Amino acid sequence: MWIAFTYLIYGLGANIVNNFNLHYFIYILGDSTQFSFLGIINVVIGLAAVALFPTLTKKFSRRGLFFVSISIMIIALIFYAFAGKSVIMTLFAAGLFALPQPLIFLVVLMTITDTVEYGQLKLGHRDEALVLCVRPLIDKLSGAITSAMVGYTAVWVGMVSGATVDSISADGVLHFKMIMFAAPVILIIIAGLFYRAKVKLTEEEHERIVKELEAKWAEMNK
Repeated sequence: MWIAFTYLIYGLGANIVNNFNLHYFIYILGDSTQFSFLGIINVVIGLAAVALFPTLTKKFSRRGLFFVSISIMIIALIFYAFAGKSVIMTLFAAGLFALPQPLIFLVVLMTITDTVEYGQLKLGHRDEALVLCVRPLIDKLSGAITSAMVGYTAVWVGMVSGATVDSISADGVLHFKMIMFAAPVILIIIAGLFYRAKVKLTEEEHERIVKELEAKWAEMNK
């Protein structure tokens, strides 16, 4: 439950930024053609992050990797918030924000998968199908919530059909940046606090649970 709740809060923060990227390029940066470069950057760094994940988990615990990843995302959002109309700074910050996301996805996926054995120990039966459907459900829920937020915010600040960079007021830009940057920082920090306080299923704890299950199985089959 706690890893699922943590992932939901984190997902809301990450999806707000991901869904607002195009709006930033159109209405703040004023050059939507640069958005295609962000897509290329995200594909490259996404593949690199996934390829590096096995190596990183040998040097860092999943818990440590999670905290390093969200720290990078927060730093990226600070750079992004002050990027203004700089194409290079915008692409750098947006790319840096995207870099840890595959790592967090894999950390959460593996932790949720480990709860199958935890549930078996506590309940006496395995529920892989039930457990593994939680992550896609959370992705869809956070996606639906953030899509609604993006739509309402775009209307609120005037980023609608026919609007241009010059037609967005200073207040509109400020409100937009508060939703795109400040809200995700708060949500990601909250997710990190929940993970630190409530998610206790580390690799070592999972290994202990597996050994206990093996011992019980061996005792039952004597």
